[in-house]
Amino acid sequence: MEILIEEKIGKRLKEKSFEWGFDVEKQGLYGIEVTASAETWKHNFFSPSSLWKRIKSKTIIKDLFNLRSFRSKDDNLKVKIDNKLSFDNRAKWNGNTLKGAKQTNLFITHFEQGKHTLNLTVAQQPRLETIRVFQIQGTTISYLPKHNHPPEQGNRRQWLTIVLINLGLGTLSVKASAKKGTWYSIFRRDDDDLKLIINKTIQKNYDKKCHKYWHWCGRALKGESKQFQETLNLPPDTHYIEFWADRSPLIENIELEIIDNKEQMLEEIRPTEEYKRIPTVDDPRWTGDFRDDTEQMILARAIWGEAEGEPREGKLWVVGVVMNRVKTPYAWPNTIHDVILQDKQFDPFKLTDPRYAKIINPLGFEDSNELIKMSWYECYEIAQDMISGEIENPTTATHFHGKGVDREWFERNVVPKGIFLKKIGKTYFYWSPN
Repeated sequence: MEILIEEKIGKRLKEKSFEWGFDVEKQGLYGIEVTASAETWKHNFFSPSSLWKRIKSKTIIKDLFNLRSFRSKDDNLKVKIDNKLSFDNRAKWNGNTLKGAKQTNLFITHFEQGKHTLNLTVAQQPRLETIRVFQIQGTTISYLPKHNHPPEQGNRRQWLTIVLINLGLGTLSVKASAKKGTWYSIFRRDDDDLKLIINKTIQKNYDKKCHKYWHWCGRALKGESKQFQETLNLPPDTHYIEFWADRSPLIENIELEIIDNKEQMLEEIRPTEEYKRIPTVDDPRWTGDFRDDTEQMILARAIWGEAEGEPREGKLWVVGVVMNRVKTPYAWPNTIHDVILQDKQFDPFKLTDPRYAKIINPLGFEDSNELIKMSWYECYEIAQDMISGEIENPTTATHFHGKGVDREWFERNVVPKGIFLKKIGKTYFYWSPN
């Protein structure tokens, strides 16, 4: 990335909005990096300058009696680009989370030639540190923040967020290290830890010595580096890559492979005409057409996408739903492929679903993780044994939903004539005639 503009602001924003303009000389892909900090309401109320101001204005007693009214007054900062591109709370500076620490956000998007603006909505008095604008050549981006790296010492807060706007993400590679806490007299300082969240999905750590939701754990790494690399193939959309820091871990490199359009994503995984590979349990990579899968393979993908984290019984019931639909041709298609690929039925097979990247490349999604491999092999074994008849269908269920769907809504709108059968893990199963 070539840096075009770098401006150090270094001031608290006291107005309700702040606008920063910049020019783009030619159409292309650009990155905007914003670093800012935000405080909690407690700091804003009890800081020496704030207390002195209240003492001088003789409002200190009144404000203390009305302290409850200040509890929602953390510093907050939101960004819009060109007053139209807005983002959710994952790209927000939140004083309650940051507690005075700096957070850096990198927004990557296409810009037309001409003038553009960064529009900031301000609550209280967050501090804007720096703004940098980059021009991006090619589709591979190597990035590290400049002014907020490594992160300041602090406790479990959002540190760095990368937002892709109307772009896809092929491969994400992150190399980072974390140190074990140091002993001081009779106490030990907390370990460095680093959390990675991709589109609200936390990348888990399966080392028993580590915190489950912190991919880089100082207790285990002890200052050594660890590489995260995943082929995600997320289609063009708004994607959020969040890094949360506990203490001060160190990122050595972040590399993103950008996908500009859906056709480019398909080309990367589509086979050549000379050779058509058939996916196997050991090499289940998608060919670009689910019809190339065997019945066992596409059924295993369905279990993997819908019930990978569920107990074995839950996986069996998901297969049972598919098989029951196949045997009910008056309401459903009569083949395994057609049932699974039927429009608006199994969400992981939708191109826009976060689990889509997982089912098209089950072993590449969490590369070299033995627990993930074992789970995938279990899904395939269940699919194979159910089709061969070695396992009997344990259920009459025809529908199910997870915790992300409201049960009352589902029963009212999807299975109004149905019967609730059982909850297994986080999944609810039903029989319905439709």
